[in-house]
Amino acid sequence: MMPTTKQRVVFLIIALLLPMLVPAAATAQGGKQTYAVYLPITARSLRIGPVYSVTQRFGVNVATVFEGEPDFPGSITDYAGVENMGIGWYSDWTFREKPARPGNMEYAQLAQTGLWPLDNKERASLRAAAQSNPGSLWIIGNEPETRGQGQLTPEEYATIYHEAYYLLKEADPKAQIAIGGVVMPSPLRLKWLDRCLNYYKATYGEKMPIDVWNIHMQILREEAGGWGCGIPYGLSETKGRLYDIADNWNVDIFKQLLTEFCTWLVERGERDKPLIISEYGTLMPSSYMPNGDQDVLAFMQGTFDYMLDARDPVLGYADDEGRLVQRWLWFSLNFPSYDESPGGFNGALYHWDQPDQLTVFGEFYRDYVQQRTRY
Repeated sequence: MMPTTKQRVVFLIIALLLPMLVPAAATAQGGKQTYAVYLPITARSLRIGPVYSVTQRFGVNVATVFEGEPDFPGSITDYAGVENMGIGWYSDWTFREKPARPGNMEYAQLAQTGLWPLDNKERASLRAAAQSNPGSLWIIGNEPETRGQGQLTPEEYATIYHEAYYLLKEADPKAQIAIGGVVMPSPLRLKWLDRCLNYYKATYGEKMPIDVWNIHMQILREEAGGWGCGIPYGLSETKGRLYDIADNWNVDIFKQLLTEFCTWLVERGERDKPLIISEYGTLMPSSYMPNGDQDVLAFMQGTFDYMLDARDPVLGYADDEGRLVQRWLWFSLNFPSYDESPGGFNGALYHWDQPDQLTVFGEFYRDYVQQRTRY
């Protein structure tokens, strides 16, 4: 059908305006971030209007237990006023048939790869959770490549993913299946993912069916036998990105890693799917930081701003106005602080031993979401 004169005028206006409205991606040059101001749209048509509200984008990880604390408050409902925090979704690293949903929060189901091989009871439990929560997000595994977590080679993970995907889709065809989040999208871990994708296609005769792409963004050192996240299982390298402790709260490195991952998705024809970050934060204690808690708050501010506002016509998700990332989970709601409890981490929104009291990070999180939902 030929466009009318009025339609031609509208198309012309859109063509002229869009290049001025869509910001370019960050690119790493010499270890520093540089930014072009605007780029014309050449790759895909962007949707006009966001997929999610601000609140729906913000989520949190919830610790259910902590070693040595038998009375640890491990349910999201244990924390006073949590429904008013601006939290749209959460994960507690497991799956549930009847998850708590304070304030109508979305619950992200997570099937740990340690369940495999499944027995009949475990299969039944997964099916029941999927059927009782149609259309839910399901994450298959948690840091599947990493010591102390999944500890799987790419081939082992691809095999588990195949079984989990089709089991859940049979139980609930509307389920949204996400790949397990690697610790961070470093070159070593992208190599691990490439082997996973290649093995899946060679073994099962199809591309790995991923509904939602998922990563973690814990900026840690990659070195065999060293501190940090080590070397992905199945790889022979002994070193990767040798980040220092201070890099753990570096906003520029966060941006660089996210841009690199989106580029990797584009190169593999996978940028037509939403991207989530199902765990990220500042694990290092505030006592390690030159400005203490202020460095954590600056990291929160910088990453929140970037994830809400960064868009790119090539690297972004077209159905979400070209945004680089769609949703994220802050670590954590309630994990004890290392400065107070050996074995703890940083960044909790609540004091776990005073579940009616927000930390300075919790106050910032609540106020930030409230401010961003006003416009």
